[in-house]
Amino acid sequence: MAGIGHARRVARVATRPGEGPRVLVVEDHPVNREVLVLQLKLLGIAADSAENGVDALAAWARGRYAAVLADIHMPHMDGHELALFAII
Repeated sequence: MAGIGHARRVARVATRPGEGPRVLVVEDHPVNREVLVLQLKLLGIAADSAENGVDALAAWARGRYAAVLADIHMPHMDGHELALFAII
């Protein structure tokens, strides 16, 4: 069974600039958004952020994200609506 060290090595290799998966962090509160992006960076995961569902949907449509971490309660479009529009 691969340990945490193995996962970190894989994450570092997969997130060299310009390659590998990225995560989109969607959070309306700026401090929470920054904390999430920094936590992912510490894990070796590249991340971008958006402050609401509308901006996130536009970013998601570009097709460069492997995953989205979204807040549920946001202005303009909440996390539930974002998930529904993203799969349509």
